[in-house]
Amino acid sequence: ARLRWIVGRAEDAPLNPPYALITAGDSLHWMEWDVVMPRFAHLLAKRGSLAILQVGQLPLAWDDKLLLLIQKYSVYGQHYQSIDLAAELEQRGLFHKHSAIQTTPVPLSQSLDAYIESFHGRASLARVRIGEAAAAVFDSELRSLVSVHGSDQIELQIVIDIVCGHPLDPAATNTNKPANR
Repeated sequence: ARLRWIVGRAEDAPLNPPYALITAGDSLHWMEWDVVMPRFAHLLAKRGSLAILQVGQLPLAWDDKLLLLIQKYSVYGQHYQSIDLAAELEQRGLFHKHSAIQTTPVPLSQSLDAYIESFHGRASLARVRIGEAAAAVFDSELRSLVSVHGSDQIELQIVIDIVCGHPLDPAATNTNKPANR
């Protein structure tokens, strides 16, 4: 009964601060960091925190070759790389990390077909961006890469990296502390 749903962009949605906690999952990649991080800093209560959650998985035997395959077909080409979001925000002066944990791995079993299709849910490999012909070749090459390991079921170990800290407003006079209320 006390939930209030707000539909809008984090950069400009009408909000009612102060908040004790702001959480951001993988969606933070899509936000305008120079806008949203200072906004978060001002939305948090004095002791409030931003928790950044990133879904990942424990390494697989084919990860090194997979990265090369992704770089080959990604719209970002050889420039594709996964990033440590919290570290990138810290480097830009938009975040100060104070703690980090990784959850205990949770097993996820999925078919090889579902595993391959999951890559097209990523912006850099979306079918509409790389084209159906390139997607089909990517799928075939990924299937060959994984099939060497002899299974039609992929066993993933899913983890969540949770980094807590304070968003910063570089325009504030003291950037060593969050610009909180």
